[in-house]
Amino acid sequence: MLASLVSRLHDVTEGAIRIDGTDIREMSLPTLRKTVATAFEDPTLFSMSVAENLRLGAPDATNEEMARRSTSQPHSSFTTCRSVWTPASASRA
Repeated sequence: MLASLVSRLHDVTEGAIRIDGTDIREMSLPTLRKTVATAFEDPTLFSMSVAENLRLGAPDATNEEMARRSTSQPHSSFTTCRSVWTPASASRA
């Protein structure tokens, strides 16, 4: 439920959710959804590379932008895997 409130799939009925002091209802939905991402405990990855899965959320991102974004976040340790940017089917060949 909290994830649906933070992403504004549902609006809060009491109080406010703030990001850096700004009520999320004052943000445009595209801006909010570029700012906030939801990662569920059991994520679903499609039979594509990690980059292709990530690009589902940022379809216009270049490979360079994806690499920069992936190394600037706490999950950057996964980028050390050589096959992370190649499709799963190609890495099994």
